[in-house]
Amino acid sequence: MNDRNRSYRDFVKSRCQINPCLAGLADYLGCGLKAASTTVILDYPRSGQSVPHFLTAAETDLSKLIDDTSTIYGRVLLVENIQPHLISLLGEILDVDPIFFASHVTTDFKDVEKAPAPPSLALFPSQIAERGYLHLHYQQVLDLGSADAFEFSSYSLKTDSNIPRNVRRLPHLSGRQLALARACCSVLVKKVNSVDQDLWKRKG
Repeated sequence: MNDRNRSYRDFVKSRCQINPCLAGLADYLGCGLKAASTTVILDYPRSGQSVPHFLTAAETDLSKLIDDTSTIYGRVLLVENIQPHLISLLGEILDVDPIFFASHVTTDFKDVEKAPAPPSLALFPSQIAERGYLHLHYQQVLDLGSADAFEFSSYSLKTDSNIPRNVRRLPHLSGRQLALARACCSVLVKKVNSVDQDLWKRKG
């Protein structure tokens, strides 16, 4: 992102013209206010101390904290339940390739004749592998409580996270309603100001 006069959302929208798989990310960045994200920073000081400094960061302080790398040799940034504004902020500060965020946000496999394919289908595996990031898509088993409460519910549900994930109800077991919920853990390694910063974007 070379033009600093444009917002990250504008940059993503312009990239959609040559890479339609970014359309889902562009739509997400246009969403209104979402639930607050949880952001944690682990700094590894240059002094050689093996135990990192732990800090819970507010979104308003992120820009200053990320720019201040004078006393560290490495940093791990963890973000849970990322919201649109935080994607824009990190994308601008760290000059993150929109494909990284799009691969995390866009996971639904819609009709390719009506909507652009997600990055996981639009790009070759070799193209994704050489970009320096990783997306771990997985399913977790949930206990939703008493099966009676879901007697008339749909088998296809959604999480209430900032990025809605698919939840599939399973047959009940011993009166308990079980379900499979999709989730994603995304990892990006980025060198900033001559410091390697491991950026972990983890959402439910």
